[in-house]
Amino acid sequence: MAVVKKVTLALTGAVAIAAGLVVYALFRPARIPLIPSALHLADASAGAPAVLGAVPSVVHAFAMPLLTAACLQSRRRNIVMGCLAWGVVDVVFELGQRTGIRFFPGGTFDPLDLSGVLLGTTLAGAVGLAIMRGQSR
Repeated sequence: MAVVKKVTLALTGAVAIAAGLVVYALFRPARIPLIPSALHLADASAGAPAVLGAVPSVVHAFAMPLLTAACLQSRRRNIVMGCLAWGVVDVVFELGQRTGIRFFPGGTFDPLDLSGVLLGTTLAGAVGLAIMRGQSR
C-alpha cells in the first residue's frame, strides 16, 4: 500500500509540474532553464493573461510538497512538513525578488504569487492527506 501512495503522490506532483511548464511555454515570455527555446511559444511582447500570472507559483507550491512526500516514508506528517517547508522556500524566493535580489534572470515580485504559494501549499496538503487517507482503507 505504501508504494501505491508514493506513486500516486509522485504522479500527481509530476502532472502538476507538466501543466506548469505548459503555462510557461504558452503564456510566459521568460525562458525556463534547461528547456529548449523552440518549446517557448509565448510572445515576449504579449505577456500572460492576468489570470494566469500566479499559476506557476500555485503549481510549484502544490507539486513540490507532493514530490517530496513521495520520496519519504508514507506518513501524514511528511505531507504537512513538506507543505510548510516548500511554502517557506517559495515565499523567501518571492520576497527576495521584491528586495532586488535576483535569484533567476527576469524574476519579478508579484503579490499574487504570494497568494499562489498559500493556495498551492494548502491544496497540496489537502490532496496529499486525501491520498494518504484514501489508500489506508
